[in-house]
Amino acid sequence: MIKLDEIGDYILFRNFIKIIRESKKFNDYKITLLGNEVWKEITEAFDKNFVDDFIWMDKKKFLNNLFYRRSFLKKVTGMNFGIALNFHISRNIYLDDAVIRAVNANNKIGHRTSLTNMFGWQRRISDSYYTKLVDIEEVVFEFEKNKKFLESLLSEKINLAVPYLDVEVIDRKNIIKKNDVVLFIGSKRAYYRWAIENFVRIAEHIVKKYNSNILLIGSADDIKYANEFKSLCESSIVQNIVDLTGKTSLLESIKAISKAKLTISNDSGIAHISAATGTPTIVLLNGSRFGRFFPYPENSSVKVIPIYPPILDTYKINFSEFVREYEYKSKLDINSITPERVTKEIDNFLSENST
Repeated sequence: MIKLDEIGDYILFRNFIKIIRESKKFNDYKITLLGNEVWKEITEAFDKNFVDDFIWMDKKKFLNNLFYRRSFLKKVTGMNFGIALNFHISRNIYLDDAVIRAVNANNKIGHRTSLTNMFGWQRRISDSYYTKLVDIEEVVFEFEKNKKFLESLLSEKINLAVPYLDVEVIDRKNIIKKNDVVLFIGSKRAYYRWAIENFVRIAEHIVKKYNSNILLIGSADDIKYANEFKSLCESSIVQNIVDLTGKTSLLESIKAISKAKLTISNDSGIAHISAATGTPTIVLLNGSRFGRFFPYPENSSVKVIPIYPPILDTYKINFSEFVREYEYKSKLDINSITPERVTKEIDNFLSENST
């Protein structure tokens, strides 16, 4: 099984590993997962019992270090498999397709990919690496695409509606109070980042009106955003800010999110983790890849509130149109979302669930 996407993609995929392991078709197979090492900690905590072997890739090195790339592909070429399953919905000829090409397997199965990560001529070349391609273009949401792909492979119905994380398997001390609000203010992509001063505005609103603590979550790469956030906050609310940016493991962050009253996040893996733990989530989006990762389906049992630039406010009515328009990337400014719009959604939730 090949899955080399980022953390959010893995959260929308990982529940299906157990289903593969227990399926009639694959329950007597030896299963190897070739994965992105950035989510290794999650896999080893939640999913190791459903996989026999792991091959971990440093994705940055694979794409940028020729020696590492050659060494990795040589290792894969030296292994033999009955079936190679590529779970990448948007394939990449230089990444997962390169692995599929190198791996020795009797059957190589993947998605009939979109052009998110490649050109048409590249797709025509890499399609030839596969013995079977599954076409599920009629499905938009990533989790549902994964489900439909697997149903096609297993020839059976899968009764799984939303991603979930059983946080009780994490043996970590609770580090926050139940009434804390989590903020994730970072992102690798600048056009995904809502302005820091906007996050300051909503944090001050939450502390003053609801007397809740603000918990900052993020990796070491996000420390600069956390420092800027704290420098802009009123001195009167600083004592209500708990900054865990770069100070916790991924599992500790997941545990903290699961105990929070609310998560407010930029478009990120954190937003999907929050949803999977059952924590109500407000996610700020510029509209890129509309429909694929957000919004969650209307009938979803998890509370995920997407907030888009005003032009996308009618997304429930114009869903199909916006999917076509913003399938790959949106140039809409995420900072056209005002703090007032966000505080309105915060009040809608916290006023009903105040403790």
